[in-house]
Amino acid sequence: MKYIYRGPVSGVTLKTSRGKLEKKLFPGREVDLPPEHPHVRVMEARGHLVQVYEGTIARGYEGTRDEGRVENESRQEAGSGRVKKEKSKGGTD
Repeated sequence: MKYIYRGPVSGVTLKTSRGKLEKKLFPGREVDLPPEHPHVRVMEARGHLVQVYEGTIARGYEGTRDEGRVENESRQEAGSGRVKKEKSKGGTD
């Protein structure tokens, strides 16, 4: 089953009926893991794994510092109550 990983950069080695399964885990990235494995269930229960369903887009993850940046996104300036419009790269407003 496919999951979106929501934890720190990590790695996991799972013992399965087919042998060892080694995976590197990166925040906000999709990973294919066996849903019946006890460690996968624990990571899912702790919120580190979120199932990805066929035909849907994974939402709700803010990502790391470099992920999820949206150009031209309105952001509220801290403490001022004003909204600041960011310029797109190389474009004119």
